[in-house]
Amino acid sequence: MRLQHFAQMRALEKSYQSSNAGFVDHLLNDAEKAETIRGSLRLRRIQADVVEELAEELDRVCKLLDISKRQFMEGAIAEAISEVDHHYRTALDESMGLPVGDEQQQLSLEV
Repeated sequence: MRLQHFAQMRALEKSYQSSNAGFVDHLLNDAEKAETIRGSLRLRRIQADVVEELAEELDRVCKLLDISKRQFMEGAIAEAISEVDHHYRTALDESMGLPVGDEQQQLSLEV
């Protein structure tokens, strides 16, 4: 392993550990504390029915990464929303003849 990769890995591990995501998952699994934790952290439950193959892939990837489904889905959803928002704003700016990424114009176009 290259030293650069090792240093990056350790930095990412430290960043992950400082998020306390595993501890939050542990608390949420305690039925008596779950509602209190959800309220204090302002968490909301989201659910979706998906095809079996997708559920199995989610299980496989979470096991591979050693993270909970909640952690994976939270990250994946946040990343997807960011990507959609970026592409939407870029397409809207381009279609209206605005400079792409013009913050002043974007503020006036908020949905």
